[in-house]
Amino acid sequence: MSLDGIESQIVNRLLDAIFYNEKPRYQVTIHDGENETALLHARTAVRREMAATERDTVHLWTRDDKGEMQRAGHVVLIYGNGRDLISDYSLILEDLLKPVTDWALSELA
Repeated sequence: MSLDGIESQIVNRLLDAIFYNEKPRYQVTIHDGENETALLHARTAVRREMAATERDTVHLWTRDDKGEMQRAGHVVLIYGNGRDLISDYSLILEDLLKPVTDWALSELA
């Protein structure tokens, strides 16, 4: 599935927020409703896996104090919704996502 202009921009801003964040460092899995990827460490690898179906759940992972992976939250993307691409997310990620959602809302003007 190809993304329209606004959805592509939102995805790029989302990935920037995830991968260029100081702390915590995230790793990502993508669940497309059928399959879930292995842990992905690079922005380009994540982008390549996105939009294979009409919906992705992006799971963010971090390492705990013992070095074990733990799920840090999720973001649900529903393609075809334009500016409303981000349809749900874990509240713990609100600060991380605020610049992305604020930008999408500002594009309404």
